[in-house]
Amino acid sequence: MGIEGTNACLSSPKIYDEFLRERCAKSLGNFIAFADFFAAWEEFARSKGELTAGTKQAFGRAMIRNRLRSLTRRMNVKIVRGYNGVGLLSGSVRHD
Repeated sequence: MGIEGTNACLSSPKIYDEFLRERCAKSLGNFIAFADFFAAWEEFARSKGELTAGTKQAFGRAMIRNRLRSLTRRMNVKIVRGYNGVGLLSGSVRHD
């Protein structure tokens, strides 16, 4: 199964909308690192019974369709890729 087949396992593109509605808060002051955002997405997809969360590229395209653009931000001495204007609601990611 190639990348296209992996992405096809997601039941519907609307699941991305559901993730943003249920687990995220849009606000101008928010910023989230891509790694944290994708980890929250993977957990959400599994909780909804998806066999796969798809690829990072597919997730990025879905966020573009939802008018979120990735950018880089300097945090201390590191350059971090992430999204401005969105964050996770508290309790949205479980840490094992």
